[in-house]
Amino acid sequence: MTVARNLARCSAAYLISVLWALGSAAAHDGHVQGEPTRPRIYFNQLGYCPQERKLITVAGGAGGHCEVEDESGRKVLQVPQIDRPWYADYPSQIRTCDLSSLNRQGEYKIHASGSTTSIPFVVHTRGLQDILAASAKTFYYQRASMEINHEYAGPWARPAGHLDRNLRIFVEGEAERRQDVQGGWYDAGDYGKYVVNGGISVATLLLLYERFPLAIGDQLRIPESGNGRSDLLDEVRYELDWLMRMQDTDGGVFFKVAALTWPGYVLPHHDLSERVVIGKATASTLNLAAVAAQASRIYAVIDPAYSKRLLASAQSAWRWAKLNETRPAPVYQSGGSGLYNDSQLDDEFLWAAAQLAQVSAKPEYRNHLRDNLVYASLYGEREEALWWRNTRTMAFLSLARVTDPAVLEPQLQRKVRNEIISYSRRTLDKIEHNAFQIPYYGREFIWGSNGGIANLGIVLSESYRLTRDPRLLVGARDLVHYLLGHNIHGLSFVTGFGQNSPLFPHHRLSAGDALATPIPGYLVGGPNEAREDEATGVKYGPGRLVGPLSYVDHQNSFASNEVAINWSASFTYLLAAVQMQGACGPEQRD
Repeated sequence: MTVARNLARCSAAYLISVLWALGSAAAHDGHVQGEPTRPRIYFNQLGYCPQERKLITVAGGAGGHCEVEDESGRKVLQVPQIDRPWYADYPSQIRTCDLSSLNRQGEYKIHASGSTTSIPFVVHTRGLQDILAASAKTFYYQRASMEINHEYAGPWARPAGHLDRNLRIFVEGEAERRQDVQGGWYDAGDYGKYVVNGGISVATLLLLYERFPLAIGDQLRIPESGNGRSDLLDEVRYELDWLMRMQDTDGGVFFKVAALTWPGYVLPHHDLSERVVIGKATASTLNLAAVAAQASRIYAVIDPAYSKRLLASAQSAWRWAKLNETRPAPVYQSGGSGLYNDSQLDDEFLWAAAQLAQVSAKPEYRNHLRDNLVYASLYGEREEALWWRNTRTMAFLSLARVTDPAVLEPQLQRKVRNEIISYSRRTLDKIEHNAFQIPYYGREFIWGSNGGIANLGIVLSESYRLTRDPRLLVGARDLVHYLLGHNIHGLSFVTGFGQNSPLFPHHRLSAGDALATPIPGYLVGGPNEAREDEATGVKYGPGRLVGPLSYVDHQNSFASNEVAINWSASFTYLLAAVQMQGACGPEQRD
């Protein structure tokens, strides 16, 4: 990053972020050094719908009341600050003010014990449509091997790079070959392309379309806009085509495409390092089997020929995986890509069988589903509902709406739904006991914690569809509020949205240009107690850095400030679910 670019980013928004960061650091030390005299006030910076719950958080200070003034300076509401139990996560005293009765549209100021918000507290009926569209469009910016045109990208346009049309293949024990693997999405902040993360991202977006087909229309301003179908399906197809290019002639699927060294902070057409195709693995092959089968069901009416190709690809992948049930992620000694290792593959087999069983009458898939689903649950190795190493939840979510007893017997259908509902109620209980209305504490803040929170929102949304329990939808909305500013950093974790949002994400597409602001709509990874990037020199600041405090808006912070397609997919789904399920109006039934 150049000095000029750094100076350009020192805008008013950046100064606000610095001031908020300083205030946050003071709050973090408050429990040890004495309560700060001026509390900090945290809430969703994009605003609240008139009729929804509006819990805001006050950190520090002497307590008392929250007073609300309208734009004319008239006091319109006064509510008590309610003490919350002391948490090791938040060294200052945390209190809650319930502003739910504030249902008149407008911009307000909040006063709490001598402190006044500098960011307006907004009540409106606009909903989440703008940020939903921006989040969905981030996948277009992640496209590899093609020009990102000014007509669709504006100032973030760029020439084509990483054509990936004749790359060397490295598969242990096989002679070197070459493969056309053009297209697809860059995985995260670098320029690698990974099947396992692409798979869970595609599956999430396809499930979004299945649940809420009207959420994203044909107006995202991507090259395919105006063709008469959802731009979500157009965008997903760009990644599906790449996933099928990653399939070998024997049905196995190569694991990743990456450079031999990490690229600098440059745009794709300036990255001239050699790129290669690496390995074949059971996990990558089952990812293709699952998403290609799911997509074949969805595209059957839209494009029958494409649907048949997808199904053939999925079935071929399943056959290879059954012959190679434990092929691990390839260990290629290179500094230019992540490992994405996964030693537990029963969930991938279950997921692939769940999708194939819905599009094929072959007994093999349904037998595998019947024999293994009875032992499966949503509780994985960490308290995150859905990620690239825990795909069983995707199987459960897909099967939750299946009504054909030939695919899923009634007793297994009940098990699937009960698992989703019980997991959601456990999550909801944690939300209700947390001062920021989230289900994470302490060491649960791991790499990609924001994506994990969005994934939990997906499960809450599905549980709401199954039960119509309004508390579950309230919980999903609370998670949106956290991601958009109701957190201890007073930060909207989405680039370009909110008065205080990340300006320095670990994202080469944003860092490699000459612009002062990052591409909008990306959810950054969020607090990560492990802080793996400290070893590379990233500084997180003074004070205790446990749990939710472990975040820094720094370009080099790949452990807390990176972007990734799986987090974007989950966030897009959560926004769509909340928007379509009556965020600021009647629920839209598709």
